[in-house]
Amino acid sequence: MTLYGSLREEALELTRDGHFEAAVKVLDKALDTAREIGCEILIGLATVNRARVAIELAPSTELVKQLGQLLLQSSDPETKVRTALSLARAYHLRKDTKKSLFYGRIARQHAEGLDQPEFVAMAHNEIGLSFLAASYFSEAVEEFEQALALLAEGGSQRRAPILDNLGYCYIILGRRKDGFEALFESLRCLRRLDQAWAAMNTMISLSFAHLEHGRPRSAIRHGEAALAIADRTDDPAAVKSSLFLLGEATKQAGDDASARHFFDRLQEKFYPEAPYLAEMLMLIDARTMVNLKA
Repeated sequence: MTLYGSLREEALELTRDGHFEAAVKVLDKALDTAREIGCEILIGLATVNRARVAIELAPSTELVKQLGQLLLQSSDPETKVRTALSLARAYHLRKDTKKSLFYGRIARQHAEGLDQPEFVAMAHNEIGLSFLAASYFSEAVEEFEQALALLAEGGSQRRAPILDNLGYCYIILGRRKDGFEALFESLRCLRRLDQAWAAMNTMISLSFAHLEHGRPRSAIRHGEAALAIADRTDDPAAVKSSLFLLGEATKQAGDDASARHFFDRLQEKFYPEAPYLAEMLMLIDARTMVNLKA
């Protein structure tokens, strides 16, 4: 394996474990290596690979501008697909659903010109996430189902997050059996692949699913497992979702002391300007305050 290839693999492993800052540093080295080689296509791919991970830390205007320029300037089809996917992700994180959907469709358009169904599946997944963030659940389901149809059955790590997204939508739509089947398949796949950080997200979805169907103790089990990973990997979004769900689950289980503990931690860490929040959440359904996939 070349130096560039080994750096790319190292960064991929770090990303799968949720270590984005470390992955960006490795991808900086990969980009420098691509520049030393002098291949424009490789430089473009290295640039978008670095930006794609850096977006998870902060989808800054500078990164978005860099990706926009790369999308316009690159003549390499794969670079165009990866760049459009990264832009869709950036706008998703910035809560700009319209632009996220726009670039997801651009990614699909370019991906359909390649003989690689995986890229088309990735585009359908991004489009589905845009619909999901906008609460168009049936449209999101259609996109996620199309994505899965393009990927081979089995333990593909590409299938697992899509199954998580699809299962969450099924639960929202009242398709309980389908929802739990998809979520448990996602979790089994990620555990086989030993990808704890990705499994954390499915555990959060399962915690929500159990809450939706009146099983607070099962919700607590999955929520506590997710929170432990979120704390270990310092993932603020996952910590916030886990605390919301654990507070509501322990409250529904009749453990008001634990519920207040989780809600107090939530308020102190994420809403310091709202000292009344924990008391309010003890009185209402906390699930109404969190969108796991937005």
